[in-house]
Amino acid sequence: MLTEPRMRAGVIAGAGAAVAAFFLSFVVFCLGGLLVAVISGLSAGMQIARDQRFARSAGSAGAVAGLYAGVVLGIGQILGMLLTSAIFRDQLQAQLASQPGYSNDLYWPTLIIACFMVGVLEVGITVAGGALAAYYAARRLYGTPAPVASRYAGTYPPTYAPPAALYPPPLAVPIPAPPPARPLPPYPPPPTFYGVPDAPVAAADAGAADAPQPTPEV
Repeated sequence: MLTEPRMRAGVIAGAGAAVAAFFLSFVVFCLGGLLVAVISGLSAGMQIARDQRFARSAGSAGAVAGLYAGVVLGIGQILGMLLTSAIFRDQLQAQLASQPGYSNDLYWPTLIIACFMVGVLEVGITVAGGALAAYYAARRLYGTPAPVASRYAGTYPPTYAPPAALYPPPLAVPIPAPPPARPLPPYPPPPTFYGVPDAPVAAADAGAADAPQPTPEV
């Protein structure tokens, strides 16, 4: 039944604390349960810290174990307080009668609310104690956990960088260099730059065109 390690650690730590708080209720009412809650939370956290499955999340796992321990402890504490209030009812009513505005009709409602408030307080104490004990005990046993970035270095994901094997291999033949650029012409560029002959050449061509052409013989 108790196969879940956090539940098992919490129930084991809370069961012994519940028995102790039940009997302490007859002596110190609710004060003994608060001290027992601290011990119960620390016990649950230490049990979780020894489990290597929770080495990197010992704090949260210890809090869950402390929650189970606090629930079991709170049940024992509430039962002990109610039983003590029923046994010593006359004495308690005589002590409360001196309070202004008190009525015997408010005895049980006030007592039940007080019992549940004490139970909730003890649950909070065990949760905090379990989380702190598991966190610091895990650091002593396994050292400080590595940062998340270094923990996943070289993986894909979560660093979202493909391994080097997926990159294309380098080219065996280097890419030839581009041909040299054409030199810029002087400014302003000559007509030949635009495909137009120079002025002397154009004049010579025009003179040759105006010269009389020989008449073909018939």
